[in-house]
Amino acid sequence: MRKFVAENGKLDDQHKALHSGIEALESQRAALQQQFEAVQADLAALQRQRQALDGELATLNADIIAARTELKALNNAVDQIQTMLRAA
Repeated sequence: MRKFVAENGKLDDQHKALHSGIEALESQRAALQQQFEAVQADLAALQRQRQALDGELATLNADIIAARTELKALNNAVDQIQTMLRAA
């Protein structure tokens, strides 16, 4: 009977230890879940920022193309004026 009581006590202690371990793991899991959700939110914000920057870059590229076209037209006009002045 004593052996049974002692064994039962050991099993109770193991059960309590396992229960405490499970609670600690669940708490750790909850903390990790919160960190994961925070990282996901940060990632979503970075993706939105990248999309905005991509849009700005596309606008700048269009501005550069327009400026190059205007510069080319101005260079052509200067060349024509120089040609006319030489011919005169």
